[in-house]
Amino acid sequence: MRYFAGIPFCNLNLHEAANHIAESVSREEAAAYLLVNSYSIASSTRIKRYQILLQTSSLNLADGFPIRLLTRFSREPINQVRGADLFREVLLESQKRGLANFFLGSTDVVLEQLIARIQKLYPGIKIAGKFAPSFHTPSSEDLVLQDDLVSASGADLVWVALGTPKQDLEARRIADSTGKTVIAVGAAFDFVAGIKPESPVFLQRIGAEWLFRLAIEPGRLWKRYLWGNLVFIFEAVRPRRKS
Repeated sequence: MRYFAGIPFCNLNLHEAANHIAESVSREEAAAYLLVNSYSIASSTRIKRYQILLQTSSLNLADGFPIRLLTRFSREPINQVRGADLFREVLLESQKRGLANFFLGSTDVVLEQLIARIQKLYPGIKIAGKFAPSFHTPSSEDLVLQDDLVSASGADLVWVALGTPKQDLEARRIADSTGKTVIAVGAAFDFVAGIKPESPVFLQRIGAEWLFRLAIEPGRLWKRYLWGNLVFIFEAVRPRRKS
């Protein structure tokens, strides 16, 4: 376990993380894997229950390049595990192991296109089901129906894409409610489905993926990156008492 900005990280590389997730199914764990980036850390400063979730989770993976960069010269650098890369790697593992996948989030159109694309890329992969929640705040009855759908599907892995921080909080809740292995993966649905373009690999390698995404969706993302990056930097350098 490695700590950064007061948050524990399960310091695995991409292959190790994918194997850990696949193995959690055989261990029958109620596990929620969270992909944490600079915006996640910034968001946790204004949402107390989200801060508590990140600080108490033992299954946080570092999705953001800045986390890797700022720990690069420390005794134990934190590995970056991009959400979209993890999505593809675990899908490959589930294809090999016969694990069934459930997709929750986005819209029906995106989910249909996502599943069609996955079935083409991973022939024979098991699809347990899909569900696109409405945009309104769900009632307790809505959540019960959703969880019953997931449980009845026979899914081994549940993928959640609802945006940060909602998807992380929901992933933890679903894992506790259904006993499933749940992974919150952000924009991975859109990337793999081909709905949105993914940044070139060379930009990913130098930590400039956010610039590509900002250029593609400036109206939606400019506040996220302007505010999120500033708060993240403050949290990264803020002194903390050692326990």
